[in-house]
Amino acid sequence: MVIDHFFLYSVPMSTTQTMQASTFKAQCLALLDEVENTHVSIVITKYGKPVARLVPIDDQRLTDLEGDLFSTGEAWDVD
Repeated sequence: MVIDHFFLYSVPMSTTQTMQASTFKAQCLALLDEVENTHVSIVITKYGKPVARLVPIDDQRLTDLEGDLFSTGEAWDVD
């Protein structure tokens, strides 16, 4: 919350952390749990350049992923 000239308004908190790849490598499993629990994304950098992002998956997207990811839903026969 920020008070500016007696007006009260919300400022969105950052939902992204940044860390070096070496730190991510050393703490990978704990960071997976942290992202799952806090829903905060992590940008992984190498030499200061962003190279990857670890993001939480929401429950709806998870249920959408269940089943055969490569299926078209159509039956086919191989000759």
